[in-house]
Amino acid sequence: FITFMSPNLNFCCMKSRSLLLLTALILLFSTTQLFSQNGFKITINIKKLPDTIAFLGSYYGENMTVDDTALITKPGMVIFEGNQTLDGGVYFIVDQDKIKLFEFVVDETQVFDLTTDTLDYINHMKVKGSAENDIFFDYQQTSSKLFSDIQELRQLKAKITTQDSMDWVDKQIQAVNEENVAYKLNFLEEQPDHILTLIFNASKEPVVPDSLKGNSLELRKKAYRYYKSHYWDNIDLTDPRILKTPLFHSKVDKYFSQVIQKSPDSIIMEIDKVMLKCKGNDPVYEYLAWYFTATYESASIMGYDKIFVHMVDEYFKDRDHDWVSETMYESLIERADKIRPILIGNFAPELILIDTNNNFKSLYDVHHDYVVIFFWTTTCNECKKELKHLDELYHSKAIDMQVFSVNTDTSFNKWKSFIKEQSLDWVNVNGTKSISRDYHILYDIYKTPTLFVIDKEKRTIAKHLSAEQIIGFVEKHEKFKMSPN
Repeated sequence: FITFMSPNLNFCCMKSRSLLLLTALILLFSTTQLFSQNGFKITINIKKLPDTIAFLGSYYGENMTVDDTALITKPGMVIFEGNQTLDGGVYFIVDQDKIKLFEFVVDETQVFDLTTDTLDYINHMKVKGSAENDIFFDYQQTSSKLFSDIQELRQLKAKITTQDSMDWVDKQIQAVNEENVAYKLNFLEEQPDHILTLIFNASKEPVVPDSLKGNSLELRKKAYRYYKSHYWDNIDLTDPRILKTPLFHSKVDKYFSQVIQKSPDSIIMEIDKVMLKCKGNDPVYEYLAWYFTATYESASIMGYDKIFVHMVDEYFKDRDHDWVSETMYESLIERADKIRPILIGNFAPELILIDTNNNFKSLYDVHHDYVVIFFWTTTCNECKKELKHLDELYHSKAIDMQVFSVNTDTSFNKWKSFIKEQSLDWVNVNGTKSISRDYHILYDIYKTPTLFVIDKEKRTIAKHLSAEQIIGFVEKHEKFKMSPN
């Protein structure tokens, strides 16, 4: 049985993201939800509805959006209308308390009436002028009855005590389940173009062949590869209606959060595959371009900024999109270019800053297996905690490392006194005087403390770690280097 209903609707349209891309996603929705000038008029009659206002909502990727608002001028009657045609998809009515009452579909037919009551929105629904919704509610009503039959049989089974009677109930339950499966299969065959068929197909999970099932490592690997390679088989990313269904985002999110490997390179490869599948379907393509860009620009996982840079380079840079404003385009390019030099694996930008004796010290003159670049200030309590852990690691000699300590405080004398008090025998430099470019720009420093770890070749291997995480990271890094694979 399938249902899309979720009673409580939160009108916060977007989840928390960076301001840069939150704005872009909102603008994208406002420019893609309507695509022609034919207009729509949806008349809703709900008997015994006491409200004075109602909302027309729809799904949009991971969000629920408000498409229209209307006053209820007659008891229970509300009319939503506009000069432009609504995109095909699953829509819903929301009452003044922000509770979703029921769902319906919008497709080719954009002028129709729906009549029901508050006692049972689905089973008392009457449709006028929309074959798509006749089919939609017929399915909902049939599924509701079959589900109710199952519930009654289960309640009956709970009351009986003889095994023969329980066996009889089990057979009746099985018969209803078989009837439901047959009904659904018949629906898919008779209604290949209906939006429910699009949703049902997309909800199918890849069925791993029995020949690949087993507990051995090799069979598990084969089963995983089969599942992954067939994940998108029944998800039609060329149909723009899929964007306005409750299923679309969950399928995308599951694939990228649960199915594929979490390394940046693997994610980039899979993003490119999905973007290729929906090329030509502008609404889905544009939405996913923004969604992936926003997701990985704001991700807290180390190394995921590489995915953001890839998205900008591959899907925005040097491309003329009418769905990207000039200001947003420039912001994306600027942000990608700013973090590109400090991506994991790239050579760390050179720093040549002044030390306590007014001599310039170069990062590239520090030669150890590992160098920790530590941006901090004497007035920051969190910095002092990190400094303590970092100094303990430094003096433990657990790894061959040096600390290139960059103070961001403008009080030169206070900084020198602190170094002397704490006996910090690192490479201590101050950011107030520099031969290299501003360290804020080079290393995207907007807070302290911030730590980077570079190897003896001066490549960035880690960033935004805590001091306590360094030893564990380096140990894993050493094992990775020694691994034959």
